[in-house]
Amino acid sequence: MRHLILSVILLFGAAFSSLHAESTMTFIVGDDVCTPITVTVGGNSYIVYGSLTIAQTDGTVTATDCSGYKLKYDYASRGSVGNSSNTYTFHNTYDVNRDSNSDSYDNSNNSDNYDSASRAADGIRSLIFGGTGGYGDAYPALSIMPGASYAYGENIRLRYAGHSFLAYASIGKDWLFDSDYKDKILWNVGMGSYYGFGGNGNPNMDVSFGLSIGQHSRWEKLSLMIDADYICWFGRWRRVGFFAGGGLGWGSFTEVFNTDNYDSTGGFAWNLELGFIIRIASF
Repeated sequence: MRHLILSVILLFGAAFSSLHAESTMTFIVGDDVCTPITVTVGGNSYIVYGSLTIAQTDGTVTATDCSGYKLKYDYASRGSVGNSSNTYTFHNTYDVNRDSNSDSYDNSNNSDNYDSASRAADGIRSLIFGGTGGYGDAYPALSIMPGASYAYGENIRLRYAGHSFLAYASIGKDWLFDSDYKDKILWNVGMGSYYGFGGNGNPNMDVSFGLSIGQHSRWEKLSLMIDADYICWFGRWRRVGFFAGGGLGWGSFTEVFNTDNYDSTGGFAWNLELGFIIRIASF
């Protein structure tokens, strides 16, 4: 009698488990795929960064990468009907070790007439926003910063930022602002510190402060400046961004030490600047 009762309990338990069994679908992002990907099945869309498991849904499974290009997948299934685990592992339809604009790239999501202008646009987009998975590191890095400055004219700056340390130097000439010393080569060199933020642990912005000395466009002799800048990087690869900033200081600072002419002491100097930043090397 005891064995009969135990058998009945086990039978009901198996039936109960079978009643509540649920088939699942797991989406896995393969190596070198640009994330996040978008998976569509059964009229619903899912954003996937690494992997995602959902209840079994009827419908065709399709997926695109972060740039909108179609992905292919490997399929695997385990278990029985009504209690299966179906896995879809997504891959690129092209060789990531080759140029993403090569003939092997599957452009099925795009127009058949994929002309050279579209290819050039995709190349620029890939340069700025990245072509494969992962993120670019803007710090520590060496960058160039072309821009326009009230104090240093139309100039280009070389900037190193890493481990909160900042060093920079610029050279330029004034053609736009009609300054008093536009005939001179305008330059400055400085160092300071920066604070990176945003980007969920991988900063995509920074605020920097530095002390510099150089040839100001409004003062004859060397000027001492306290500089401040805000930088924001575009896209997850942090290759290109923009900057805006300025500074305050003392024009013709070296005249303060001119013992031959005590009346020549320089004066208040200021600066505003705006431009782009391009990362050329990471460390």
